[in-house]
Amino acid sequence: MGIGGEMVQAFKRTSRAALLGCCGIAAMATAARAATDPATTQIQEVVVTAQRTEQKLQKVPVAVTVFNNAAIVTHGIVTVSDLEFHTPNFNILLMPSVGAPSIIIRGIGGFSNTFSQDSPIGIYVNDIFIARGDDFGQQFYDLQDVQVLRGPQGTLFGKDTPGGAVLVDTKNPDSTYGGYFDVGIGGGGYGAGSGPNRNIYHLEGAINIPISPILGIRIAAFHDNDNGYAVSNFNGHRFYSRDDGAERATIMFKPSDKFEARLVLDHTTTDDGGPAYIDLGFTPAGSD
Repeated sequence: MGIGGEMVQAFKRTSRAALLGCCGIAAMATAARAATDPATTQIQEVVVTAQRTEQKLQKVPVAVTVFNNAAIVTHGIVTVSDLEFHTPNFNILLMPSVGAPSIIIRGIGGFSNTFSQDSPIGIYVNDIFIARGDDFGQQFYDLQDVQVLRGPQGTLFGKDTPGGAVLVDTKNPDSTYGGYFDVGIGGGGYGAGSGPNRNIYHLEGAINIPISPILGIRIAAFHDNDNGYAVSNFNGHRFYSRDDGAERATIMFKPSDKFEARLVLDHTTTDDGGPAYIDLGFTPAGSD
């Protein structure tokens, strides 16, 4: 019995030593892998302009959700409505009778497609204030980043931001020649009513041209066409069709690190077929 107990104790000590040796080898392998893998040794720095100046995200005392160009492509963010699925306390309401997105942040928001009503959510594209939601229904293309600021932002962004603000920044010219071109084609069977099958295509591209070390230009454009999925049996009119496009030219002049000037020329066209129905308000006679 004594010999057996000693053998058991020796086996336990040997097993524990072997286990510790394996853990040591695994730890050294992990450390070696971390030393050779840049992605595990540092976190990518995120710079935002939530306070009207470039700052590191972790130093900004504002609730901010930021999407850079890579995140926009990865998450398939095409319009402002797509931000709803990736941003906390951020909702979008769409009504056929309004035809424009209504942004709601932390329960504050409302439709603002008329000149008599101000939006409680400020929208800024390249630091330019967009006063009405129906001016911001276009597709995103060639963006640098999108920032969603939650909570009152009136100190830095004005009176129309008691609920928050959405900042959209497009890409600026850089010092290298380059560009991209994307093509998307889709289709489907018959929708509501009768008519030809639904056909969809999307074209998007940009080109960057450095004219000199201090001057550059970037040209971007997109075109979307969708012939709709609902057709009237009475007159053949197609509903929910879309034929949208936009072109943008950005000129950047940067003679030094302390001064830069940017000129952005942007043109957008929108041709929507309209909804299949329109909400009608009704007030019974004699009601207050």
